[in-house]
Parts: sequence; structure tokens; C-alpha cells
Amino acid sequence: MSGRLVLGAQTSREPKRVSYLADLLDREVEKVSSWIEPGILPKSGIMVLAGEAKIGKSLILGSLARSLATGEAPFMMDGLHTPTRAKVLLVDQEVGEYGLQKRCRPMLQDLAPTDYASNLMYVTKDPELMLDQAAGIRTLWEYVESAQPNVLILDPVGKMLSESENDAIEVAKVFHTLERLQKDFRHLGLSIILSHHFMKPPRTARDREGFDPLDPYNMRGSGKWKDAPDTLVMVSRGDKLPCPHQAWKIDMRILPRHAEEPPDLHLNVNEFKDFRVRIASQTKRTAPRLGGGAIQTTPSIFQ
Repeated sequence: MSGRLVLGAQTSREPKRVSYLADLLDREVEKVSSWIEPGILPKSGIMVLAGEAKIGKSLILGSLARSLATGEAPFMMDGLHTPTRAKVLLVDQEVGEYGLQKRCRPMLQDLAPTDYASNLMYVTKDPELMLDQAAGIRTLWEYVESAQPNVLILDPVGKMLSESENDAIEVAKVFHTLERLQKDFRHLGLSIILSHHFMKPPRTARDREGFDPLDPYNMRGSGKWKDAPDTLVMVSRGDKLPCPHQAWKIDMRILPRHAEEPPDLHLNVNEFKDFRVRIASQTKRTAPRLGGGAIQTTPSIFQ
């Protein structure tokens, strides 16, 4: 009894209250809307984009940032749309200002600055930004307070960790920190996109037999990276495109928690020398492919 009294005395906030399920079932509940529909990036949700290193994840994030800021369809795909424009804060910990400028100039060259100027913001290579340290968490909070974004992109999350990405407890703390940040800025509908890495793919023909390059279990580190987000986006690099400049194909699988799973997407990267990512085709899967499954190329509701 005394222990419960002491615990209750430690806080001055209002006590927590439970709700009755019967009351919930008796009333209308508004569906959670998304920054990317249908249900791909829920408001106040978390997305993890994962793939091998150096395959174009940052270019995918740049294309998503453009779409969110301008209201364009992501990847110029009919089945995806952004209902409203969003303010986007990109936190880049890899390429710095020169690299960011080199990528974004061609990516935005067909737009007038007024189309995106007030909706695209960035922070780059800030060594204080560590998501598992109190000072780093405070730094991120200050950036979000200053920018007031609707979508926060952290690229890559591995460079914002001082503890091991394999430690389930430490990774769970990171997601808890991000959820607390979202709660502080819930009036923004703050969604967070993290980029993360896959493990190295199998090298021998025997190990590659039955290997699915888009399986979420390919993600490096703790299983929390796979289990905690609202949406997983896995990407794998394909063949080069027949262009005089560097351009290539990417395969993408989107696994949303709150919506129907779309077909696998086949995207072209930098086809027109603008670093943009565009839809090329889709492959509808007839069975889940965690550990293997049949696929077929057919039309879908996303076409």
C-alpha cells in the first residue's frame, strides 16, 4: 500500500483513465489521414526506408520530399497521392551542403522556387544530432521547433546513433524518443521517415537460392527496425538503364500497417539526368514473399 502511495505522489499530472470498449464501438471514429495516401505515410506515423548502401535511398527520399512539398504524386505514380502539401525538414548526415546542392538542383530545376521555397528545409552534418543522447535529442527538438515541419526525414539513422543498432533495448529507446517528439508536435501531424541499411547480400549461388532482396528480414541490426514502424519500404538495385549517363533501376516493396499492401514497384533512377525517381512498372504478388512466394505481373488497383 505504501509503495503505491509513494508512486502516486511522484507526479502532479492528472491520473490516467481507462476507456470502455463498448463506448468505442458505439461511436464514429475518424480515420487517420496520411501525408501519402492510401495509408503509406500516416500522419504522426513512422516509416523506415531500407536497402543496401549506395543504391539511391537518398534520391528516393529527395523525390518523396519534392512530392510532399509540392503536392505531386510520389514517383509520378497514379496509385499514390499527396492530399495536401506538407512542410518537410530533411536532416542529412552524409553528403553535406555541396552534395545536397548537387543533388537537389537538377531534381527541382523544372519548378519555380516559389513552388517549394517555404516547404523544403534542411539540416546537414550536425555532429550533435545523436538520437540516443540527451543533448542530441534536445538538438533535434530545437530544429523541429524552429522549422515546424509536417514530415521529418532522418538520413541515415545509423549516423545518429552512438549505441549499437543491434541492441533491441537501445533501438526501442530511439523509437520511444521519436514518438515523444511526435507527441510534442502532434498539432503538426508530424511523420518521420528514417533511412536504414540492409545486411550484405549472399555471395554464393547456393546462398542466393531462394533469396528475396526485398525481404524486411534483410534489415541490419535489431528486429525493432522492422517491427516498430507504421510502414516499411524496402529497396533493391536492379540493372543499369540504357542511358549515356549513370542511371539505373530500383525495385521497391511497401509494407504499410494501416492500408492495403501495394504491388512491388519497379522504378527508374536518374533516367533523364535529374536525379529523380519515377515509376516504370509494377508487379502484383499472389502470395507473401517473406521467405519466398509466387509473383505475377498483372494490373492492380494502384495502376
